[in-house]
Parts: sequence; structure tokens; C-alpha cells
Amino acid sequence: MTRDWVVWLGCFLLFGCGAVWAQIPIKTDFFVVDNIHDLFEILGALATIVAVCVAAASINSWKHQVNAVADLELARNLVISLHRYKDSIVGMWAIAEFAAAQAQGSEQPPIELSEPIDADFQKSLDELSEAQLEVKDLLLRCQSVWRINLSSDSKDLFRFADRCSLTVRNYLLLSRKIPASANMARRVRKAVTTHWSWFEENGCDTYELAIARANDLSARLEKRIEKKLSVA
Repeated sequence: MTRDWVVWLGCFLLFGCGAVWAQIPIKTDFFVVDNIHDLFEILGALATIVAVCVAAASINSWKHQVNAVADLELARNLVISLHRYKDSIVGMWAIAEFAAAQAQGSEQPPIELSEPIDADFQKSLDELSEAQLEVKDLLLRCQSVWRINLSSDSKDLFRFADRCSLTVRNYLLLSRKIPASANMARRVRKAVTTHWSWFEENGCDTYELAIARANDLSARLEKRIEKKLSVA
């Protein structure tokens, strides 16, 4: 809005400078009003011009306020979704830790226990996937509206979540006896431990370290959008 007024002011000033430099002749009786009727017509025209200017300023101000409110709502939705996603990641990490311990051991839970446990694990996987899709959708909307790139701040958070999911998904193959041969079972067990080793190599193989890593990764995104949480 401020930029528009600056442009218009510059146009009027340029027009005035051109009139002076061109030495446009102005009659001495140019500003003389013949009668009261003409005076009111002039005043009415000036009032109309002022009203149009005020209306234009109000519309620009309204558009600015509406855009700011929309940005605020979008930022709030993203922050809420990030917190839910972070909680889902931490919960999935705890399941991945259990899965890794089971894969590294020689014993498996009895069938009467493994079935309900696997069902709970699958439910958690589905919830994490839904939360991730929601966050990705909001990130795309934010990048499109705000004209910023958030992929560099989100990729590590998604990678952390994907490692948790891969560890658990491979464990479910092993737990449900899906591998048809002993060799295939060894490969699946190896996949579980390999995916879990990523957490050990990156210093987040304990619950406290995992929470700290998830908080740090989500905080990077929150810092990028926190300025949108206040309407300018």
C-alpha cells in the first residue's frame, strides 16, 4: 500500500515539474469562480476525488489485513501439525527400539501376544503416515503463499521419522512370519538392525536423546514461521 502512494505521488510531482518546465500559460481568471453553483460543483468534484482516494486506501488496508490473518491461520495450523507429528515420531521411535531389541534377540513374542502388538504397531505407523502427509501438505501451501523454501529445514525431520518407520515395518514382516525361508528371515532381521544402527550412529539411541533430536528438528521449522504468528 505504501509503495502505491509513493508511485502516485511521484507521478503528480513529475506532472507538476513538466507543467513548470513547459511554461504552460495559465489565465489570470483561471481560479475565479463565476457563481456559487460552479463553486459547489468544484467542491463536489473535490469531495468525490477525496472519497475515491480514501476508499482505495481502505481497500488496500483491508487486503493487507486479510492476508495477514490468513498467514496467521496457516502458520498456526502448521505449528499444531508439527507438534502432533513430533509426538508421533517419538512414539514410533519407542516402538523401533523395541523392534530392534526383538530382532537382535533370538526369542519372539508368543503368537497370542504378537498379533495384538503388531496391530497396535500398524496403527501407530498409519497415524505417523497421516501426520506426515498433513505436515507436507501444509509446508507446500506455506512455500507457495510465502514464497520461501522450507524443504531444507524439514528433510532431516522426515528422515528421522522414515528411519523409525522402516525399522518397525521390517520388524512386522519378521513378527508375522512373512519371510518364506530362513535365509529371507535373516535378511529381514538384518534390515531391522541396520535401520536401527542409524540412530546409534547419529547419537539418538536413547529415549532422552531421541526427544531432544525431534525437538531440535521441529524447532528449525518453527523458527522459520514464528514471525507469521503475529499480524502485522
